[in-house]
Amino acid sequence: GASVALHQACGFKVVGVQQEVGRKFGRWLNVTVMQHML
Repeated sequence: GASVALHQACGFKVVGVQQEVGRKFGRWLNVTVMQHML
């Protein structure tokens, strides 16, 4: 999504995705884990 692209443009990298960790408005949601090395 747009948020992931924005963070990647700032140097963050996706290090994992947790699948279907919660529901909102009847839809399962994933959590994307990102990191930026200092």
